[in-house]
Amino acid sequence: MAFVRFVAVPHLPDPADTAAARARVARIQAELARGAKFEDVARRESSDTVSGRQGGDLGWVKRTESTFDPQFMAALKGLTPGRVSPPVLTQFGYHLIRADAVKGDSLKLRHILVPIELQGAHLDAVETRVDSLERLAADQPSGALLDSAAKRFNLPLSATYRIVAGERLTLGRYTIPDVSVWAFEARVGETSPIIEESRRSRRCVRRWSPRSSWRSRKRSRSATPTRWRWRCGESPT
Repeated sequence: MAFVRFVAVPHLPDPADTAAARARVARIQAELARGAKFEDVARRESSDTVSGRQGGDLGWVKRTESTFDPQFMAALKGLTPGRVSPPVLTQFGYHLIRADAVKGDSLKLRHILVPIELQGAHLDAVETRVDSLERLAADQPSGALLDSAAKRFNLPLSATYRIVAGERLTLGRYTIPDVSVWAFEARVGETSPIIEESRRSRRCVRRWSPRSSWRSRKRSRSATPTRWRWRCGESPT
């Protein structure tokens, strides 16, 4: 068993980022209104790379499907074949949804996903903060460096999380990659490299127990919106 704490750098969009995404959606809507094929636009514009390669095709979806975002499913009410929905905001960004066919309580759907991504000066400011945290506290033998960096950047140090060998670390609806491996390799007090979570922050971790540590491969900054820095430490009493 291992115990870790972390510092997270939020990578959340601001109003200007949202406005940029909405402007992109409006351009796509205008292109579709001029007669562009939905499938062609989806292949070029959709950030859902799996369905995007297939022209936005999601296959048949029941109206009672529970695995889709609730806002996405709510937008299907009244959607008829050939009609494209207004922009639908979910946790993933904006969707333009088209029903190709309806059969009973199921619809054959396509969509175009436009995420809300950090832009311009806002992106630069977040990346500068992450780079500074990485320079000051990443891959260090002393967890005290992570503590001081957290204070310098006014970032809270997390509560202590327990990790069981072979199990993934999950925070809310997010699974943090590679932590359960690193946690059992590093020494007590060591800090991890920057670890990027799949959606909303980047984190740095510190090992907090005698048999916990986490080494993670650094990933492209543009790939995910959250970075983490972790440390390992003594098992809490």
